Amino acid sequence: MATPELNTWLFSKENGNSLPLKATEKEIIKAEPRSSLLSPVRQEAMVAIGHLSKVKQPLSCEKNQELMEQCLDSVFSLPPQGFTEDVGPSQTLYASTMATLEGLMQILLEEEETPERLQRTFRLLQRWLVSEQVWERARAMRVSTHLLKAYLQTVTITTQIPPGQFSTLAGTLGPYTCDSLGSIRQGAGDAIGCLLDIQVAKQPWTLRGRDKAWALRRVCQELQSADPEEVWDASIKLAKLVSRALPKAEILPFTQTLLESLGAVSQACDQASVLWFHTLLTDRASDLTDTVQAILSITSTYLRCLEDPEPRGLLTQAVSLLAQHHQEAVVTYLLQRPLPLDKDSKELWAALAAEDFFQDILKDLLDRIPSGPAAEQGAETQEVAVANPLSVVCAIGEVVMGTAVGDALGSLLPELCYALLYQLSCTPDSDTPLPSRAGRPLASPKGAALPPSTPRSLTVAALRAVLAKGLQDVARTLDKERGWRLLEDPRSFPEGVSLLARALGQVGDAPLDRILQHLSPSLSSPCEDWRVTGTAFYAELLGHPGLQQRKLLRPVLEHLVAGASDESDSIRRLAARGLGNMAQGLRTRWQRAVKTHRQLLLDTLRRPLAEPSSPQVVGESMRALTKTLGQLSESDVGRLSQPMAAQARAHFPHEDSAVRAAAFGLFGALAGSAQQKHRQLFAGEVRSSWAALMLHMRDPSPEAATACYTAFQACAPFLGLTGLEGAFDSGLLTGASGERHRHLMGHVCKQLAQKDPALLESLVTETSLHLHSHWEGIRLAAAKLAGILAENMEAQHVQQLDLGTLLCSLRALHGDPSTAVEIAAAEAVSTISQKQRVALQEPGPSHTAPRGQGRLLFVGKLFRRKGKRRPPAGPLDTAESESVSSS
Repeated sequence: MATPELNTWLFSKENGNSLPLKATEKEIIKAEPRSSLLSPVRQEAMVAIGHLSKVKQPLSCEKNQELMEQCLDSVFSLPPQGFTEDVGPSQTLYASTMATLEGLMQILLEEEETPERLQRTFRLLQRWLVSEQVWERARAMRVSTHLLKAYLQTVTITTQIPPGQFSTLAGTLGPYTCDSLGSIRQGAGDAIGCLLDIQVAKQPWTLRGRDKAWALRRVCQELQSADPEEVWDASIKLAKLVSRALPKAEILPFTQTLLESLGAVSQACDQASVLWFHTLLTDRASDLTDTVQAILSITSTYLRCLEDPEPRGLLTQAVSLLAQHHQEAVVTYLLQRPLPLDKDSKELWAALAAEDFFQDILKDLLDRIPSGPAAEQGAETQEVAVANPLSVVCAIGEVVMGTAVGDALGSLLPELCYALLYQLSCTPDSDTPLPSRAGRPLASPKGAALPPSTPRSLTVAALRAVLAKGLQDVARTLDKERGWRLLEDPRSFPEGVSLLARALGQVGDAPLDRILQHLSPSLSSPCEDWRVTGTAFYAELLGHPGLQQRKLLRPVLEHLVAGASDESDSIRRLAARGLGNMAQGLRTRWQRAVKTHRQLLLDTLRRPLAEPSSPQVVGESMRALTKTLGQLSESDVGRLSQPMAAQARAHFPHEDSAVRAAAFGLFGALAGSAQQKHRQLFAGEVRSSWAALMLHMRDPSPEAATACYTAFQACAPFLGLTGLEGAFDSGLLTGASGERHRHLMGHVCKQLAQKDPALLESLVTETSLHLHSHWEGIRLAAAKLAGILAENMEAQHVQQLDLGTLLCSLRALHGDPSTAVEIAAAEAVSTISQKQRVALQEPGPSHTAPRGQGRLLFVGKLFRRKGKRRPPAGPLDTAESESVSSS
């Protein structure tokens, strides 16, 4: 049956089974090509379906939806009118087909009696509303507007739009007010106007009558403007109208629908979605109290899906708008995000930092981080204290990095430094990295994987951000001296704090005074790590005027004296350093305090040298004593110079190079401060130390060698040595061959042979001990000194001395890992043997050989080896053994 005939038959029949006929018309529509519109078959089939809908036995909801979808697809998929060659008739056919489709959709919508019928229909239209083809979006928007206008005619005070549908439909249509096509923008405006009229029938609205109609008409006209700015303004005006009409219960569905459209159509529509979201957050701020967490959850979900930076920025800005009225709830939600923070979380915190209220955000974060006595009382809840404060620390770092200028930190700078220092002190020492973020690996801007994050590294990063923004000079100092690595490593953390304190002491009093005030209770804290931090800080700043102004000198001094006996090696070492720094202070008040408490200081600092203590404590105590001596007169030191010198001398051979350097430094300082009446006693210490003072100028540690060099210069006058000025130069310590050092030892031994032969002889015993040193430079210098001693001693003195121990020690160097040591030892043995033969008047074969040639002959014979075996004894060895026995 042809479609026109069917239509005529339907007019004459009001009863009968219409279902098969509707199915037939559906198949007719389905068979029509989608590439062109050449005949009115589609239109006539849709008219027939419309007539069939007046017959009883309506379609089920599902069948009705299928029929709607088939009709929409058949028309919407047609190419735009501009793509066809025919102009006149085709345009008419297109227009009439669209009008028929609108009428059919209205009939089918009215036929379905479910409350969700409008929303179900819009779900079908959604497929074409999000189409990339602008003509498909335009056709879908035209049908949407027509259906809403028709639906508006059926709405009464008792038959209103079901709850939830206004928010969903308005959220769907809102972004299209900024579409690229003017007719779509106008259609969206008209459709939203219908929705507002429908909503007015349900609840009062602010605009009524002609004012309402005029406002909507004006907005729709502006939506058609070619000026983008005017379009944006019109869209926002419409968003305000929708926001005011939106029921409180529908705020969340409206938000969900707005953000669901992100990335669906175009960048302009995405921006419109977020701007409508902004309008909602601003206009309905007072109604969002109970929905903040849910809104943030929705926002975070869609932020994760966006890649375009402009919509991402607008979405993070929406969180800032929410925080303006609901700061506590927003901060609480963001602190619950897992660590380490991903890109989305960092951008959200940075968005808060860009607002004028970012200082309020920082204050809120500082209030949430435990520090000081209150935190120590809650130390039992360690699990919470470790996890939650770390989130706050990371948030502080991100907010500070997001600020435009560091000066904006203002008065919060000392509080931030103090809070982060406390957290760093209480952060576990574990190097276990935080679990990685599943599904979203962290990456650097260049794409390389970031190193694993630990609690300490995250805390140091936050402190670094604070200093980089607020105290650039301090941050540069820590950058230059690797201070961040010191702070991050628990083993070097006290040194990092000391470096930080020194750097802060150079930038002015304002921030430092507040930090010192906050740190004062740390000195008596039951938490050892916190005491270490406070002690390290005060130890470096004892000369700071802030301590004097706040009358902290006495309590700090009492703490340092008590700290010198603390069970913690770190606190004992830092206490000693602090006492030394106090003595070195340049202010008159500090110098007066040192003199007032000189005996207490000396006794406190000397104690670690006499008791079992760690090398770090011993070295720090000797350095502090050296500083203290510089502020005391000769009479103040008095009789203590000789016992302190003995204590320092006992540490000359210490394994720790820093301890050796400190010992030589203290010994030199004592030599410089020894008063006349105690010079004879101190001269005895110099005589006992002379071998070490000569040999350790070739110490493997440059620091120890330099300190020994300085002490040697200070002690030379005690032995009456003169004419050494030319021997002291840089080559003495750094020359690889050691010839400058050998020359100095020869010059000294020549003078001692004339002025103090007894000291020359005592050096023989000391030299024997140094031949067993662990350090190659010391063994080499000792072997050379043994030969020099023999050269400068009278033959009869050599005959009288027991050189057996020295010769045995020298021969033990046969096979030394160092060839230079082996040769020097052989030369020393040769020199001693020659001296002994001269004393016995039994010159050997090499006696008449030129100087140097006899040594080389001896070395060649004594140390000629095959593999690792010692060669058989030669004539010179036998002669030496006999001479040793006879001596």
